[in-house]
Amino acid sequence: MDPTDHETDFTARWVAAQPMISAYLASVVRDYHETEDLLQKVAVIAFQKKQEYDPSRPFYAWAAGIARFELLRWRRDKARNKHVFT
Repeated sequence: MDPTDHETDFTARWVAAQPMISAYLASVVRDYHETEDLLQKVAVIAFQKKQEYDPSRPFYAWAAGIARFELLRWRRDKARNKHVFT
């Protein structure tokens, strides 16, 4: 397969899955701006790992797995960032 075809196929799959990934993130995060930041991170990571995606498997499940790990990282970072006000 031509690399351009692979990127076009990947882009089409991402465009189809993106609203569901966004809704999944929004259901957990509840902050629009943080949801958008996470969605961008998921998109970048998915694009970087596109060679690892197996086209015979559902794309949404693969992308949701990436989103899940990003949510876990986001929660961990939020828990570590404790503001103490006097």
